[in-house]
Amino acid sequence: MPTRTPCRRLQPLAEALCEQPIAAGPQGPEIPYSELAELVHYEHVQVTLDDRQYAAALAKVEADDLRRQQADFTLTNLHGKAWALKDLRGHVVLVNIWATWCPPCRSEMPDLESIYKRFKKDGLIVLAISDEEAGKVKQFVAEYGLSYPILLDSDKSVHKQYTIEGLPRSFVYDRDGKLVAQAIDMRTKKQFLDMLELAGLATKCPATTLPCKDAKNKLRQYSAFIPRRTGSPAKAMYSAPNPWLQLARYSCRGAMTSDHIPPAPIPNRGQGPRGTVCFRPLLISRCRCPISM
Repeated sequence: MPTRTPCRRLQPLAEALCEQPIAAGPQGPEIPYSELAELVHYEHVQVTLDDRQYAAALAKVEADDLRRQQADFTLTNLHGKAWALKDLRGHVVLVNIWATWCPPCRSEMPDLESIYKRFKKDGLIVLAISDEEAGKVKQFVAEYGLSYPILLDSDKSVHKQYTIEGLPRSFVYDRDGKLVAQAIDMRTKKQFLDMLELAGLATKCPATTLPCKDAKNKLRQYSAFIPRRTGSPAKAMYSAPNPWLQLARYSCRGAMTSDHIPPAPIPNRGQGPRGTVCFRPLLISRCRCPISM
């Protein structure tokens, strides 16, 4: 369970609700209390508020969690194939509830597609659920080039099971079918990866299509072209492919990509003059299984 930390931004809201409480309505806790309870519960922060409506809102969130933990569904995808949540034990499952009209949903879909392609061979399954008409969803999927399963919830039964009150919503189940992470709004790629880590998916482990021994040999081949002495000429940095970039790609899948390494010439990072090899300590520190060079 993630550690809850005090939140300076939410505490003023809690204090305002304490000083000027809102009368409870017939439908239960009012929206400000419910939203505060969701933020505290799902974003793993802590505020102090002694209020019955807030306590009731927290209890409702916990009850919703229990229902989601016990949720099960069978839906068909755009090609008529049936997917049952209970049949996916042994896989890490990310359930994403979305809609074509939802801008935050559209924003996070490229990241979901990238994550799915990267980890599907490791047992990740992404199930994206929409309650919209099939034709509209098909057009959207074709436009975005999505390859993970898109399921249709035409009767909104899954939306009801998960108590969906806003979009997008994401739920991660581990290989034993336990709900281990939830998101109540849009997530970045890094945040999705952090959620998948809680399900036991090694999102930061080095991975390559080469066998382990061959991969290590490949790394040594690249490292042979990299100057060792601080201050020595780094002509390799001006050539293509950049040896350090290749090392990063082979040994730090996800932890370091071309986006993290500037194009040659490499600027000084505090170890020697401009043009020297200064990324080695950073590269090795980001690898869980570093190679000795």
